Amino acid sequence: MIDQLEDLIVDEESVNKELLSTTLKPFIRIVRENKQFTFTSEFTSLEPKQKMIVFLLGQKAKKILGFIEDEKTTPKIIASEIGLREGTVYPYARELEKATLLKNDNGRYFIPNYAFEQVKNYLAKKVIK
Repeated sequence: MIDQLEDLIVDEESVNKELLSTTLKPFIRIVRENKQFTFTSEFTSLEPKQKMIVFLLGQKAKKILGFIEDEKTTPKIIASEIGLREGTVYPYARELEKATLLKNDNGRYFIPNYAFEQVKNYLAKKVIK
């Protein structure tokens, strides 16, 4: 009985790289030379909160690739990277945090590894409430 329950355990540190890659691929690329994002045409059609999610997932990918040391990002950086006003990012971040799609660590946001499936559904506009 306990062995069957083991399937329910999620390690916060483990990353499903395949799921991360397939979730990001339609929306974002990382330029090898300057380690900056380039956004696809599909990214431009996303709603602002979805763009925030993609950007934060991209930060996670950059960290895994060794391009940055920390995936956690401030609202100011999020705003400047995806073209939103900083004042817009705060309420969206609170909504996404309340929906458990992202976490706040002293004003720096990130996507927890265990939320990948929920995030993928959110990006597919199948929002789980």
